[in-house]
Amino acid sequence: MKKLIFSIFLFSFVVFAQTSRVESLGSLSSSPALPNYGRMSIYDIGDVIMFPHLSNQYKDFLNASYFGGEYFNGFGTFGFSDAITVGFADYSSVLTVEGIDLDAEHTYSIFGAYGMGDMTLGLFLNYWGDSAEGELNNDLADTSSSATKSVQAFDIGFSLGMILGEKTGFDALLKLRFGSYNDEVYSSAGTPKTELNSESDGILQLVLGGRYFMPLGEKTLLTAWGFLDYSSEGYFDITYSAEDAKVQTMEHEFSTINMNLGTSLKITSPNGKMDVTPYIGIHYTSDYNKESDLVDPTKGTYTETTNGTFILPFAGISLEYRFKEWITFFSGYSKYVQFDSTETKTYEKANDITTANTTRIAKESHNHSSFAFGFSLHNEDMALQFNMNKQFFTNGPNFISGNTTGGFMASVTFQYNFGYVPVKKTVENIEKPIAKKVDSEDSEDSEVE
Repeated sequence: MKKLIFSIFLFSFVVFAQTSRVESLGSLSSSPALPNYGRMSIYDIGDVIMFPHLSNQYKDFLNASYFGGEYFNGFGTFGFSDAITVGFADYSSVLTVEGIDLDAEHTYSIFGAYGMGDMTLGLFLNYWGDSAEGELNNDLADTSSSATKSVQAFDIGFSLGMILGEKTGFDALLKLRFGSYNDEVYSSAGTPKTELNSESDGILQLVLGGRYFMPLGEKTLLTAWGFLDYSSEGYFDITYSAEDAKVQTMEHEFSTINMNLGTSLKITSPNGKMDVTPYIGIHYTSDYNKESDLVDPTKGTYTETTNGTFILPFAGISLEYRFKEWITFFSGYSKYVQFDSTETKTYEKANDITTANTTRIAKESHNHSSFAFGFSLHNEDMALQFNMNKQFFTNGPNFISGNTTGGFMASVTFQYNFGYVPVKKTVENIEKPIAKKVDSEDSEDSEVE
């Protein structure tokens, strides 16, 4: 039976195109492939990857980020008019598919935005892909074998941004993913000639998410977000008989439920030079895995494993200080308490009667914390952002002497504005990566980063 993968995916696990500014404001990980539970509290140009309608606020822009020499995020936006912007992106995002040992490590994306007054629509198309091929020749036996593995996935997404009032509005997203993969080995001699290690009938994913923002005063901004995620997936272990007929040996089923709720409050100093943003939230994940090894529908064994993760709470604080018109400092601290549980049940099925054999339950808890520091050098058109390696603070002497791994900077981001100045003062462009020089440090529009 054809099986599709259906998911309402949690935003915390959807990768934004991170920048060094975002990492310095308190990301829990320097890897953009890992979640940062408070990411929705940070407004940054990297948001255009998830909310393509925001590209209309930045127009002509190039952004390139490197994370520890291992991850890369690059994108550009081009404004054709006040209403239309298009862009492209290549960013690190590991797509791991169950049942095949391939990881698609890059996302290639095209996106665009169309503005209609206080409402802006966005569209993006993403592609993940990875493949591996191998061949082995035995000249003495006059035989050969070849192996082919491949995975492809495509996203189509729509986003909507709307300003409901002065600095009040929301960003929303709808995304659909579909794809397929195969894992096959073919031999010119022997029986069977073909082995298909795993087979999936398709990948289908639905993503829903968003955030709401509103001012609570002249110098404060409240952001709230909440997400619910359900996903399911399945694949078969396949072998071939002597007649090269497919034989199903085991079926795997997976499902995940996620919940994420959070809120933040951005507070700007009276002179407009410093922003302090505390945030707090909760997160829950439940993973279910069922493996069935049935000789026929009436007999065999299957195992059910349920993993639960409850994060209560995750919390953090971000600080951004515009010291001079050419330099800005960033810092952040985050912490969360994680509770994990695992329950495993094994069942035996005989003559269409199912009995439980074993049950195992394990529970544990963890405390996680992280801090970050960085800075940005910028003028009217360009910015160079740095997120410093945490070992500089925790292991200074060894780090300076070169006895540790990793570079001096955990990430570096280069940004270039090649021709457009944001003309609309909304929440969507509050965090302009590069802002024009202001006449007075006391101006509310002193947003230089």
